[in-house]
Amino acid sequence: MTSAALSSVKAFAAFILQKIPNSATTLISLHNNKDGEYSIKTYRTKSSYAKDVLKIYSSKKNDPDNFFIVTSNKIFAKLKKARYNVVLQNSKISKDDGSLSVYYGRRKKIVYVNVEAQQGSLQEQLRMLKSLSGFLQKIKVSR
Repeated sequence: MTSAALSSVKAFAAFILQKIPNSATTLISLHNNKDGEYSIKTYRTKSSYAKDVLKIYSSKKNDPDNFFIVTSNKIFAKLKKARYNVVLQNSKISKDDGSLSVYYGRRKKIVYVNVEAQQGSLQEQLRMLKSLSGFLQKIKVSR
């Protein structure tokens, strides 16, 4: 990467971070993936991502391409109880790849939740968001 490219990326990151209010307690991101290319299976024990995991729960009833990545143990427990695929990120040792989950996971200011869904699974992603919203309204979220 050239120094100009790195400078542009850093400027864009600073711009994004400025848009997130200091009063925010939870940051929810939405991502899409392609069938079988990125899933809960990506985080299992023999993968390069396994070290990034504190806890993992994989439900046989849900498509592995639809899952959550969270930085809160409370949210992890609620999603697991509801039988969603979910990863609790190990923010302390996760590789800093520039993602907001690592950024906020290490700073412990904001709880981060990624709602990851397979392209074309809009109804499932909406169901996941509705469940998450219900959990967040019922619990006091903390790291």
